[in-house]
Parts: sequence; C-alpha cells; structure tokens
Amino acid sequence: MNSKRLLGLVLTLVLTTTLLGGCVRPMPTPTLIIHPKPNLNINQAIYEMLGCKPDSACATKGTELAALGCEHLLPPDSLLGGLSPSYPIAQCVWTLETKPAGLFSTSCGKGYSFGLAVLRDGQYQLAASVADLRALYAPIESEDEALSFAILGTGFDPAYYEGLRPEGKAGYPGLVFLTEQLEDTHVTKSEDVYTVRLYDTEGCGCSSHPTSAQDVLVTADGHISISSQGRVFELETVICWD
Repeated sequence: MNSKRLLGLVLTLVLTTTLLGGCVRPMPTPTLIIHPKPNLNINQAIYEMLGCKPDSACATKGTELAALGCEHLLPPDSLLGGLSPSYPIAQCVWTLETKPAGLFSTSCGKGYSFGLAVLRDGQYQLAASVADLRALYAPIESEDEALSFAILGTGFDPAYYEGLRPEGKAGYPGLVFLTEQLEDTHVTKSEDVYTVRLYDTEGCGCSSHPTSAQDVLVTADGHISISSQGRVFELETVICWD
C-alpha cells in the first residue's frame, strides 16, 4: 500500500463519518513524534521518453519495458530519489498471472507485482528482487539511500503525520489507536546498519485494516531484514476493500 493511500485512510474515514452523520466515541489521541520529510527527487527521464503524464499511471505497451514484463509505470515517487547512482528509474507494475516474481506483490483485485525499471548505460533493466537492487545500488551509503532502498525492497509505506490534527474531543473519528506514540518515518544509523521506520496496512478484503509499524534494517551491503513494532491503529468499523 503506498503512502498516499495510508495517509488518505485518515481523511477517508473522517469524511465517511461526517457524511453518515454518525456519533463517534472519543478515541485516545497518541503523541505525534514528527520528523522532517526528506527533500528528494528522482531522475524522470523514463517518464519523459514515454510521454507519461504527471500523477497518473502510464501504460508501457509496445515499448522495451513491456518486453521485460513491465505493464504500467506508477507515478514518480520522490522518496526513491535517495538511490545512488542516480539512474533514471520508474516503478513498474504487472499482473501476477503474467509475471509472478517481483520486489513485492498484492493480492488485491487480479493480484499485482511491483518492480523497478532502471535505465543504465542506455539499456533498460527490471529489478524484480532485492538481489537485483543490491547489484545496482550497493553499497548503501546514506540515510536517504537506505530510505529509498527499504521502500522498494519491502513495499511498506513511508508516513509523515505533520498535517494530522485531532478534531477536538472526538480525536480522530473512525480510527482506533493502539499505541501511545505515533512516529513519522525516519532513519537511524548504527555502525553499518540503517533502521528505517515504515508502515504496513492490511489493505485487501473485509476487516478493520490495521496498520503496523515496521522497522526495516538495511545493511551497507544491501541486505534487508524486518522487525515488526506492532499495530498502531485500525479502523473503528469493518470495511471491504478490493
């Protein structure tokens, strides 16, 4: 689930509650620990060459990327701009039925896999595993690069809560918080290991769609491990998402 959908979850629930006119019981309000969002940008040459429109998915039919198995490009994500070298890149999506392997996947709808298209020395490459990413970008040499690497290697979402404000005594309508502190995405370094705080939301099916904090450990040589920090919030009611 991407970060826009994660933060959009709050707005959607507030709007739904307002429209339904329902009474919402007060929820505990967590302490927000705010970290600045990195000011990053990716090399968008791939999007420009394909004539993709900003902020929308882009089909690759009839291109070299399609021949590699990439069916669509996701809109540019600036938080991938920490990767070095700064090759032109684009996030690829394809259905599981056509090419099952990927950096991560979702079973929603038809089921989709995700990878990274890279233009290197005039040739397209499709990174469909952490080993592929490692071959392209290791060693990982900065907090920003670790952030980008962790997002791509796991499919977890970065989240920045600076604009999140409680609605008086009602707190955050529609949400049940399961933690006393909610901390933004950030990166810490200890020796040769970067710890990246990301979030993962259970996004398919009918449930309260809990969101969990995940600490992604990225080593300097490009290996990833995950330490779950538990659920932080969920919906107050059950909602079905395809």
